[in-house]
Amino acid sequence: MTTAIIPPVQGQEISINSQGALVVPNFPIIPYIVGDGIGVDITPVMLKVVDAAVMKAYGGDKKIAWLETYAGAAAIEHYNDDIWLPEETVTAFKRYKVGIKGPLDAPIGSGLQSLSIQLREQLDVKHCLNTFQCFDGLPKCINHQQLIDIAIFQSEPSVVSTKNMTIENEEETYASTISINKLDVEQLLTRAIEHAITQDKTSVAIVHDGGDTAQFSDAICKWGYHLTKASFDGREINGGPWVNIKNPITGKEITIKDLSIESLIQQLISNPAEYQVLVAPFAYGSSLRSLLSTISNTIGITPACYLSKESAIFEATHGTAQKYAGLNKVNPSSLLLASVLMLRHIGWHEAANYIVTGMRGAISAKTVTYDLANKIADSTILTSSGFGDCILEHMN
Repeated sequence: MTTAIIPPVQGQEISINSQGALVVPNFPIIPYIVGDGIGVDITPVMLKVVDAAVMKAYGGDKKIAWLETYAGAAAIEHYNDDIWLPEETVTAFKRYKVGIKGPLDAPIGSGLQSLSIQLREQLDVKHCLNTFQCFDGLPKCINHQQLIDIAIFQSEPSVVSTKNMTIENEEETYASTISINKLDVEQLLTRAIEHAITQDKTSVAIVHDGGDTAQFSDAICKWGYHLTKASFDGREINGGPWVNIKNPITGKEITIKDLSIESLIQQLISNPAEYQVLVAPFAYGSSLRSLLSTISNTIGITPACYLSKESAIFEATHGTAQKYAGLNKVNPSSLLLASVLMLRHIGWHEAANYIVTGMRGAISAKTVTYDLANKIADSTILTSSGFGDCILEHMN
């Protein structure tokens, strides 16, 4: 296979120290994938906005050394072979620790698994982070919509299904076994607490089901509270089980608590400010993502991050929208907000804040792409690149 990836001349690798923390140089090499379909429209906007935010935040003292890698249709073009996810693309994401990607399609008619899922599996990224926030100017769906600023950490359990068939009457039965790994739960909760510490949040809630999976819920909560007390010097509140820890950066209290999925859904609608970081070891994350994107009115613009101990992939949550490809029309916000998560992941919070400020300004000014214009009366419709330029104007 030919080599298509050319590392930048000026740039250094991100590394991980003995404590498991990222060591980020001032000019980190970060691989990216443009993506299929509308990737050609939204990824250049993301790169331009991120570079401008980094320059505004740090002058020339810090800068991302972008490394273009290939997957999907671009891989076929560059490698001239029937290779949709090249090995050197996966190797680059492994080597440089942090990467970002546009949407990808599976080969049409191939029956192959999603390229995004293939990349995650090869990088062994098991934990997912989604964030939700409200933007002034978007119509309100609930009374307290402006208070939504929530992160969801999800890790789905392993499910093993078996099939039995009775020959006499040809009846089929299925049995599923749910496997919950203690270490996986502890790693997920640790990420959530560390996020609460760095982002100055005051609560972390473990989401569970008190019904049919009560035994798993009990185990998850027990592991979670033990970890909080052992690793974060947690102190029980009024005899437990809830625990308080002190934020080592701000000195504020962070409450670690648990809540059933049924109660949480009610609370997110009536009192969303109380729930800032959610930990969903079961498959509740998908339902919570749908709920939060709906009540925050941010369907189609929420970001995602997939994490392991060694790698982090940041991406948009929408598809490739092939019919809009190349029209410079589609909203780049999901990928832009993914870049915000990426910048926060490497500790460049000032640059991340500039992007969020720019987006808030553009949306408040009613200068948006067509999808948001459909929600906002008397708005001005911009192209993908025009929306990016408007974000740059509002970064102050």
